[in-house]
Amino acid sequence: MDFNPTSLKKWKILTAVLALACIIFFFISYGYAMDASETAAEVQDLEEKNKQLLSERQDLRNQIEEMKGDYQQGLQDGYLARNSYPENGSVIVNTPKDRLAPLTLNTKPEGSNAYYIKLVSQDTNLTEFSFFVCPGQSIDIDVPLGNYYIYYATGLQWYGDTDLFGDTTSCFKADDLFCFYYQDGYYNGYTLSLYDVAGGNLGYQDVDLDTFRSLG
Repeated sequence: MDFNPTSLKKWKILTAVLALACIIFFFISYGYAMDASETAAEVQDLEEKNKQLLSERQDLRNQIEEMKGDYQQGLQDGYLARNSYPENGSVIVNTPKDRLAPLTLNTKPEGSNAYYIKLVSQDTNLTEFSFFVCPGQSIDIDVPLGNYYIYYATGLQWYGDTDLFGDTTSCFKADDLFCFYYQDGYYNGYTLSLYDVAGGNLGYQDVDLDTFRSLG
């Protein structure tokens, strides 16, 4: 057989082209495989994030439903509380004495708590006069002459002078002794705010419920 250099050259060229094509095909296939793997990972990551978002959205829905329930309960509690109150200024424990000295009591504007006020005699340590103040209201009332400690209970729904404001009851005693008297043609009285005010000088201390009840 005759050796043909031209044929050999063509064969080498063809072989090189085939080898290059194989290399190119390998890299293209590898690239597609990598892209497919990365795409699958991205899809999985998006699915996980979507599950997390769905869970967070459900949590928000649950919170909104709870808030709606709390709001409705608050409306109901507020309705029951308002309808349980005596009229503002209603006398609970009356006195046979003439009521001559002025007393003004202010509660926190737009406050939610009502107040039951007791004037406790310095001499007997018993309630001589008591009355009710509705939330956010002020009252001008005449009280008997004498020296009194002022006690008050505060809370939301009123259950009467025994159970007071139920579980929401808090009781306090004003620090000062209040002297209501007549002198030089006028009756000495007081104006008190039953909440913290800037520059206010009314101090008070906590009192337990049994002590408050024992005052009569």
